[in-house]
Amino acid sequence: MNVGIFNRVNSKIKEGDGMYSEWNSLPLEGGGRGVLGAVGGRDVVLAVVRQLASHQPSPLTTDAEVEWVLEVIRYGLSLPLSEHEALRDCVRVCCSWLSALLPPAAPAQPPPPAVPPPLAAEPHRYANKILNHLHNLFVPRPNESGNLISKQAVLCHRVLRLARSLADSASLGPREWRSLLLLLLAAAGALLAPPAPLYGAAEQLCERVLCVLFEVWILACHR
Repeated sequence: MNVGIFNRVNSKIKEGDGMYSEWNSLPLEGGGRGVLGAVGGRDVVLAVVRQLASHQPSPLTTDAEVEWVLEVIRYGLSLPLSEHEALRDCVRVCCSWLSALLPPAAPAQPPPPAVPPPLAAEPHRYANKILNHLHNLFVPRPNESGNLISKQAVLCHRVLRLARSLADSASLGPREWRSLLLLLLAAAGALLAPPAPLYGAAEQLCERVLCVLFEVWILACHR
């Protein structure tokens, strides 16, 4: 699907207004860089997520530790695409932790990152925050190479697959459905808001993100 279509359709929308500027009640408040954005948290992200993305038992044993790490992941998901390994590890951790909402499945190979005990005990407590932080992954990064943009698209596809699985099989409450839909709306807005770059991740994700958005929306209405 050519994103140029969206540029023509949205040509009357002022740059910076976003796709949902007429929907004042739509609170796309996710993403952001958190406290690490103010102090420069790249080195913290690199040190933390590499350990969490391994299949070793999680070192996180308290709610406070999980909350702190989620702030690290929030910042990590906003890193430049040149930090692909850190971005990939952040996505792996988020997907593994959100999978705690799904029914038990056969062990995967290689093993996914371990789920911390506090999150395994109360996955709904953390799901909304993780979904909000994943908004950052879909934000276009200017002046990146085509190879790095393709790697970003692969990570986005992984999150979209998980979103579809959550809608199909997870036990979601109203808050989780809302956060899931807001993630998909934010992803569509970030990728397709005018002027959509001709050679950005939108070229590879346009059709998929819209399909998942509408499918999940229909499932949310049905449930």
